[in-house]
Amino acid sequence: MLLQSEISVNPIYEGMPNYLETLAFDESLGFTLMTLFPVGRTGYGNIIEYDCLMGRKKSPCYGMTCQAILVHA
Repeated sequence: MLLQSEISVNPIYEGMPNYLETLAFDESLGFTLMTLFPVGRTGYGNIIEYDCLMGRKKSPCYGMTCQAILVHA
C-alpha cells in the first residue's frame, strides 16, 4: 500500500502538524518513507512543502523506484 501526501516544513494553517510530526504519525501506522519531492521554496531557496511518498512493506510497490511505481500503476 502506498501513501502520498503533501507535508509542510513550516505549517501553513493554525493547528497543522509540521513534516516531522506527520512523518512520525504515518510511521506509527506502519508506513516507511520512500521519497520526498520539494513542492515549494521561499525566495531564499528554503523548502516550504514536500510531496511525500510512503509505503508499507506488504505492498507490491514497496522498494520500487518512483519510475517503476508509475509503470506498475
